[in-house]
Amino acid sequence: MILIESVLDAKQKLIEGDQMSGILHSFLKDWQDTAKHVRYIAFRSRETYALDEKGVFSEKEDRADVETFLDSVNNSRPLRSPYKPYIHRLLFSMSQDEWDRSGFEVAGDYQTAVRNTMKRFELKKGYRLEWVAAQHQKKGNPHVHVALKASYTDRDGVEKFFPIKWEEVKELKQTFKEELDQIRGFELNYDYEKKFDRYRTHEHPIFSKPIDTTFIDSLFYEMNRRLEEEKRARERAQGQRSR
Repeated sequence: MILIESVLDAKQKLIEGDQMSGILHSFLKDWQDTAKHVRYIAFRSRETYALDEKGVFSEKEDRADVETFLDSVNNSRPLRSPYKPYIHRLLFSMSQDEWDRSGFEVAGDYQTAVRNTMKRFELKKGYRLEWVAAQHQKKGNPHVHVALKASYTDRDGVEKFFPIKWEEVKELKQTFKEELDQIRGFELNYDYEKKFDRYRTHEHPIFSKPIDTTFIDSLFYEMNRRLEEEKRARERAQGQRSR
């Protein structure tokens, strides 16, 4: 546990030190984990008075229905294969430094950036996407969880699975930055992040091809989730002892 906390702390310091807005991608193949994750992001604490209403938003709704989304995912025939994920998880995040320098409004700006980014992704894919998202205004790392149904319906009414490739995640990240710049009205300096990205792509001489960081991103996400669950369990235990 000490090692996990040290790794997460190191990652957090890296995020807080520079304007590293970005997107992490992972996925869930187990239905129980999928339902648990969507309900978790929807109903956990928002960590700020300005976002005290729990729940999720979607492309057009500020208060989307969690169970309707889960029913849609669970009833998707292409996603019933044990080899295909039910949902893609996209974690939109930025450092506290970027948030503070941008002057964003807690209620509205982040959701607008996510909605615009997802709409541009949808248009590039060429088919309708179904997703819900939840904003968590965590101190030091404000972020938005997006749960994206991993299937779509084509023009003939046939439902099909779709993957998200590493190159698409990189494009999503760039689109997200562009949307943030549009909202704040100016562009922040991303020189540090460009240098950092060289170590994950073929641009750096020690690599001959791009490296897919999905596994590492998923590992960090799972570590953080388990730490938060343990924290809540300790708080519940303390509350019971104090009674």
